Amino acid sequence: MKKNSFQKFYKTLSNYSKINTIKGYRIAKAKGKLYNLEEIKEEITNSQIKNFNSEREIVLRQFLLRYLMSYRFNIAFFKSFAKKSSIIYPLTDEWIKVIERNGYKVNYFLSKILLFIFSTIFYFKSFKTFFSLLFYSGSIFPKSDFVYFNNLSANNLPIGSQNSYDIFSWYCKKYQKNKKEISFVVNFKFNKNEITNNFNIYQNRYCFPSLNIFKKLKLCQKFLILILKNFFWLIIFNWKKIILTDEKIYCIYVDLLEKNDLASEYWFNISEFVYRPLWTYLIENHSKIILYNYSCSFLGHKLFNKYRPEEVGIGSMNWPYVLQWSKKYNEYLIEKTSKTISYKLVEPIWFSDKKINLNLNNNKKSLVIFDVTPSNFLRMCELNYNIYRNNKCAKLFIKDILEVSNNLNLSVYIKLKRELNLNYHSKIYSSFINEIQNLNIINFVDSKVSPYNLIKSTDMNISIPFTSTAIIGNYYKKPSCFYDPMEILENSDRAAQGIEIVKGKKKLISWINDKI
Repeated sequence: MKKNSFQKFYKTLSNYSKINTIKGYRIAKAKGKLYNLEEIKEEITNSQIKNFNSEREIVLRQFLLRYLMSYRFNIAFFKSFAKKSSIIYPLTDEWIKVIERNGYKVNYFLSKILLFIFSTIFYFKSFKTFFSLLFYSGSIFPKSDFVYFNNLSANNLPIGSQNSYDIFSWYCKKYQKNKKEISFVVNFKFNKNEITNNFNIYQNRYCFPSLNIFKKLKLCQKFLILILKNFFWLIIFNWKKIILTDEKIYCIYVDLLEKNDLASEYWFNISEFVYRPLWTYLIENHSKIILYNYSCSFLGHKLFNKYRPEEVGIGSMNWPYVLQWSKKYNEYLIEKTSKTISYKLVEPIWFSDKKINLNLNNNKKSLVIFDVTPSNFLRMCELNYNIYRNNKCAKLFIKDILEVSNNLNLSVYIKLKRELNLNYHSKIYSSFINEIQNLNIINFVDSKVSPYNLIKSTDMNISIPFTSTAIIGNYYKKPSCFYDPMEILENSDRAAQGIEIVKGKKKLISWINDKI
């Protein structure tokens, strides 16, 4: 009974929060403040935290950006409009000044209290991390050089020794030039098989080997010193001194390792670009720390003759090595980020693949289309998506292509960008997709199949603006374009990266006829 009452109360509270988010979004949109929200986050990204170790300020700033400058900040921003109140959110003094300079009120006292509470979470989280590392044992690491890939899953594993468009296959076939035997370490569980054995892929809970008993005693000693020291900062409410406590546990652990225990390279993918882990600074003279971008698309669209402000965390990036495969996006990042970063232009980076039989009809010309699945309205508000990412645009993109291709006797395939999930994606769009599937007029390809595989296997491709798939098609010298069913995008948009933007159904007919 008590449990049901609590669940009912939580649901009511959650619904109230959602209603205020949507209401606030609509008010902010009516007042023309959505763009300003992104400007504020861009300014915050580039605002230094004062009165902190200058060498580690960037670490603290990145850490805060990673956890706080997300959709949660958007929600707090919109709620202030709905309630006609000050913004209440964990904020630093520097961030509060940025927000106030832009004409918004902040509840200074409550925001600072929330920031302190937020910091204490990581102080207490360090205990869990410590005990987890202390009892970590039985790790199996390669005896030779190895490369560690962070934040992957079983979907990223190779599906065969040939024709597998995954990150491990890419590393061996496209990146590694000397062809020497290399081993890989990942931190997720998977079922070993002949393929993973051939690629020398090892699984471990952490990216480091376990410590011997003597070093674990040292770990205990250093942990105790750190915790007692930071407890002092805790009781005098110094949030800056305690917020990185959990990160420092990993630093202590890494410092106890021998150099030959470390990987030759540590790879982090673009989804982790905002925060570079603190422990990587300790080993950067021994191991390569690499951020790689398997995508190449710019954020947003050029609308009303202006671009969306840069993504949160771009201006504060300081990874030693960054791999890009788009020349234009590479040039953009070089202009926007630290001059200390070493950029390298590489061949298109494969990421994940799934083994299926595509069942292509070789008697017809084939066309593959790539959408971007629109979010449900609440999620759209939370993420502050622009007007192009809506149901009308997404549905019209598919409808127009199907109508045109049906008259031209084309075999059409579609790969949805994401598996439909009604917790995040639009119910309207999901119903539309179900209707299309029931008509059997288009071939749906599993969303986990690599776009590289699909593009290479078909004659031409059309992508909704702006996704990496059109650039992949261009790389393989396949007819590729972006289709703008709304006819509102500008041809000069940098995100097109030299790929043609086809506007409206008449021009779409002309483009397809020209490529058949």
